[in-house]
Amino acid sequence: QSMGMTGISRSQVSSIISALAARDSEAAIAAMRAYILSFQRALLGQ
Repeated sequence: QSMGMTGISRSQVSSIISALAARDSEAAIAAMRAYILSFQRALLGQ
């Protein structure tokens, strides 16, 4: 399960970084929200 989590977080972290690099704050915020939601789901086991 932890391997799947790292796979999800790696792609989401790269999308956050690319959004920040493009100075697209809305995309970066959306990516961070998606990352936090998926992290909460993983913690809750849903």
